[in-house]
Amino acid sequence: MRILNTCAYPEPFKSICENAGLESVHVPFIQHRAIVSKHPEAVPELVLISSARTAQYVENLREWVRESPVHAIGESTARSLLDIGVQVHFVANGSGRSLVESVNRVSCSSFWHVGAEILSSPLERSLRHQKRPFFRWKVYTSFANETLGKQILALPKISVTCLASPRAARLLKRHFTGPVVCIGQTTAEEALKLGLEVVGVAERTSKESLASIAVEYVLRYRR
Repeated sequence: MRILNTCAYPEPFKSICENAGLESVHVPFIQHRAIVSKHPEAVPELVLISSARTAQYVENLREWVRESPVHAIGESTARSLLDIGVQVHFVANGSGRSLVESVNRVSCSSFWHVGAEILSSPLERSLRHQKRPFFRWKVYTSFANETLGKQILALPKISVTCLASPRAARLLKRHFTGPVVCIGQTTAEEALKLGLEVVGVAERTSKESLASIAVEYVLRYRR
């Protein structure tokens, strides 16, 4: 039986599926490209980072934040930052709202957000509604896989699809149906709103947890 991984990279889905005797089929729904830019000159009072991809696209991030508290949106993002030597002072629960609310933990007059050019709706809304001045350093842009429709048409039978963002849920709705598992409540809410069949939500906002809940569903379904 097969699990469809819609994230950017094959791992950790491939290894977790193989260990369970299942097959992971990788079709990235969303692709990414770095926005080349130097880090801002200003020393930030606080930095919010909303994507693990940020560490991949910013070579000098550690230098820029070395004297500033850094808050990560979730566990995957925190791990990616720790891997490049960035100290993480707070890890939110995976939602944009919880990341922005973490600003209240720090005494600051302003803060920076570092991440994607186009924000998720919950994160954009939370930033807009909070009261402090903030600045954005846009380090990468995202766009839909241009050959997604053709790739989905060529898919073998899929038991469950893994969704890691509301945008991925919207793309899936255009091309494919079937049960889905979601990385968090925000993605699950969007999938339900679209009429998708949500059969599981990851316990933690990490790719490992998402893959594990997919495997758990498939093994239970197969029995």
